[in-house]
Order: sequence, then structure tokens, then C-alpha cells
Amino acid sequence: MPCPLSDLRLLRSDGSDLSHEEILKLWEFFNMLTGSINSRFIFRGESDENLMKQFNVDSRTPDLLAEYLFMTGEKGRICWEENGGFDPEDISNGNFLNICQSLIKYIDDGVDSGGNRAKRIIRFCEKNEEFYKGIKNEVALAEAYERLEPEDKKKVNLYYLAIAHTINDREYRDVSTFISTSTNADVADRFAHDVIIYGWVPKIIGKGSVRRRIIEQVDINDKVTIKHTGLPYCKVAVFPNQEEIAIRCGLLPHFIIGFAIKMDFYVNPAVFTAIDDMYQLNSFREFFAYRRKLQLYGMKINQENFEDFCRRTNFKRYYTFNGEGKYEIHKVT
Repeated sequence: MPCPLSDLRLLRSDGSDLSHEEILKLWEFFNMLTGSINSRFIFRGESDENLMKQFNVDSRTPDLLAEYLFMTGEKGRICWEENGGFDPEDISNGNFLNICQSLIKYIDDGVDSGGNRAKRIIRFCEKNEEFYKGIKNEVALAEAYERLEPEDKKKVNLYYLAIAHTINDREYRDVSTFISTSTNADVADRFAHDVIIYGWVPKIIGKGSVRRRIIEQVDINDKVTIKHTGLPYCKVAVFPNQEEIAIRCGLLPHFIIGFAIKMDFYVNPAVFTAIDDMYQLNSFREFFAYRRKLQLYGMKINQENFEDFCRRTNFKRYYTFNGEGKYEIHKVT
């Protein structure tokens, strides 16, 4: 994979040029993630409009934008819109059937919307006829869902909500649990030309049936996770070429390498701290353990007084994740 930073001017978060030593540290950091079995690069294109709604700053003040993004990360609309969305943690049959009913509505509204979007949704329905019919059969859905283990029920909730997110229905968009990212930098660039955020997401931790995640995510093109449950799944995504990874609630600053505005790339200062910490190691065993931990759990970010900082933004909620599969949404008071 060619380095996506090759043609960019590399800057500190305050806008000054990186030193030679810092460029080497960024190179080392990038190489720690390249080709990893524990992580994969992601990219997110963002608009000044959405950034302004979250932070009251945008690409016109990159130093201030860096201060916010590298402290809070970017949050899904559920954190900065008035209304809350569906709760994937609610594994009751009632909540699941509500998700399915809403998904049917979003699909039908998309078919009736006209234009290229309607053509995409119609094509999606044609290629996923079994899925479309299956989510309408509430009796069969409820029976199959009831038999699942709690963890699989949550996975199904997240999967169906991720499909709703990619359909991009206006009703769901304003309360979406997810933000969209892509494993393809060119796709991210097509979505928004104001800012592109560069980061990574971890893969599965553990072996066998023990699978913990530090970030909940849904690969829109991955049907294996849901296929084994016996519930309807999509053979083809709505937009398969977008190579989308839908991340629950938001992208943590611990996993943000930096962001690009045109040809300028602003580096998260935590990158340099991470390499400085690596330099303190004394053996290959320590190095390999450190690299794996970084790939799976992200960088160290000083989030002291985090809620106070959130009050400077337009966030109405923020979330915490304990690494054991439990998300909690908190109101900014």
C-alpha cells in the first residue's frame, strides 16, 4: 500500500512544519500500522458544515480544529443532535422488531425518493431479494432472534442499524448511531473536500470465542458475521464500492493519526509521544507487545477534564466504552 501521506505537507497541530526528527517518527508510526493483522487504515471525509455543528470551528481555523479533534475525536450525530436513536444494547424482541420495521421504511422511502439514489436502492433490493422479504416476516424474525446469544443479538442490531446508516434516510440520519469511514482514501475524498481524517481501527482481540473490541464497528461488505445467526443478511451492500466501515458513536482521538486540509496534513501530537514511549523499550519482546497494544487500543490521550472540554463544543452527549462490549451514553450537563 502506498503511503497516503506522500504528497502532503506535514505539519504540527499548530500549523508549523515538522522537524526532520518528527517526520522520521511519523514514518515509524505509519510503518507500525502498515500491513498489520491487528488493524487497518481508515479515512473519513468531512464537511465544514458538520464540523461547525460539532465544534464551532472548521477547516478555516485548522489549529483550533486540531485542538478539538485530537481531544474528543469526531462523534456521530447521536452525540450532537437533539434526539437519541435506537439503542443496540437493547436486545429485547420489541426493540429488534422496531429496528427491522424502520429499516423497511428507510428502504421503501429510498425507492420512492427518485434520482440516482432511488436507482441504487432498487438495485440493492433486487440483489438482496431474500433479505428484503426476510425482514418483513416478523414471526420468523422474532423466533430466530430469540434463539441467539446476547452478544449475537447485539451484533445483529448493529448490523441492521449500519445498513440503515448507509441507506442515508433523512429520518435516521439525524439520529444515527454510526459515522462512516472507508478503507479507501479516494472514496473519503469524494464525500467531502474540506477535511479528510486519517486513522485506523483495530481488528478482533483474542482467540476462539473470546472476542473483545475496543471499538464497535461494522464492515458493510462483511456478511459472515451475520450469516451464521440464521437471520436475513445482505449479499451485496447498498454501495459496495465505498468499502465502508461504520463505526459506532464516533472515531476516538486515540485512533486518529491526523487530518488533511487540501495538501496540508496536521499530525496528532500523540503520534510523537507514542514513538517516544517506544524508544524506552529494551527488547524485541517488549516492542512487539507494545506495537500490538497500540494497534488494538490506540494511543495515549490526556482527556483530563473531558466533560468540561465537551461543554466548549456543541455535543449534547458523549460515550464511554469499557472494552468488554459495553457502550454507555452520557449527557453533557
